[in-house]
Amino acid sequence: THVAQTPATAAPATHTAQATAAPVTQNAEATTAPIWVPINETRACEKNSNGISRDGYMKNVSSLDACKAQCAARSDCVAVDYFTTTNWCNFYQKACNSPTDSHEGASSYRIQVPAATVAPASTSPKSQCPAPKPKFVFQCTSNND
Repeated sequence: THVAQTPATAAPATHTAQATAAPVTQNAEATTAPIWVPINETRACEKNSNGISRDGYMKNVSSLDACKAQCAARSDCVAVDYFTTTNWCNFYQKACNSPTDSHEGASSYRIQVPAATVAPASTSPKSQCPAPKPKFVFQCTSNND
């Protein structure tokens, strides 16, 4: 028999990690936070020697982490500039290598791209049999019966 637990004997409610855990999705990339690496902690890509222009920007961003989170939410954003004295955040589709802008507490960061992995060559022995050749079967009928 099933016995219902009364409120007097129920365990007290507590906050658990399960209550605050992110929802599980089938896409592992969606649940994995990007890894950010500095391009330059005192210069921004807003001016650079690579010819790269910002793709967008946002004003009144409270912190560098908030700027990075805004970028990560965009499908095509791979780098940011953050200006600490103005709370300005720039977004880039391509990261620069040589930032030169150094005003208003400038800094620049990019999402680290994982190193490409190459599958190892197969170590299983190759078959000694040649690939099968297609066979054609012709059926002829005669109308001379």
